Amino acid sequence: MKTRLVVLSMLLPAITAAQGMRRIQLAPLADAAEVRELVPLLRLGELGLVRSYGNGALKQVSLVGLVDAAPGAVWDVLTAFERHAAIVPSLVGSDVLKREADRVVVAYEREVLGGNVEFTLLHRLRPPGRIDSTVHGGGGDVEMGAWRWELIPYAGGRQTIVVRSQYARLAEATSWANLRAAGGEGEGEYTLNLADGLEMIQAIKREVSRKSAAPGQSPADDE
Repeated sequence: MKTRLVVLSMLLPAITAAQGMRRIQLAPLADAAEVRELVPLLRLGELGLVRSYGNGALKQVSLVGLVDAAPGAVWDVLTAFERHAAIVPSLVGSDVLKREADRVVVAYEREVLGGNVEFTLLHRLRPPGRIDSTVHGGGGDVEMGAWRWELIPYAGGRQTIVVRSQYARLAEATSWANLRAAGGEGEGEYTLNLADGLEMIQAIKREVSRKSAAPGQSPADDE
């Protein structure tokens, strides 16, 4: 397995090979102490770790960001699933279908190249700082996928390192053809997952900043 740590603003799409169906097991980014060592770079912007198989096919991506708020404030935004369509630019729908104890089922609609995709996820909440998500039911336009949020306290709990790991593959019969046309199936997977993870982290940062801003004060631009 090959890994590359990159600043996302400098990232170029990788050349990958097509891959078949497989069970998705997301690997942890690193232990908390090692992740905290990234903070000097995280103050400059989000970071991405791309993991691939020996043949170049995508295994998973992990996006990392620093939020100027306590983990509890970030958790509240992450678990307000019905609000995600209002804060994530490419999401046009995020409807909670079922919520019980530590499990939440949410139906999403997202804009992608060439049209929208619809899919349903089961989120397993593991407070105070982890959410594991998988495709629920038929999955809709997402053929397979796994997602994970991890929150790591920093600066005595006044800040939070947010880690978003994921791998998602669109179903062959949907907008996947548009991603192929954009530069090849493997390259499309890299683009889809990196763009999705980065957009989600930046949206969470903006919403946490907006909610924590004093009345009449504009939240700082985290971009």
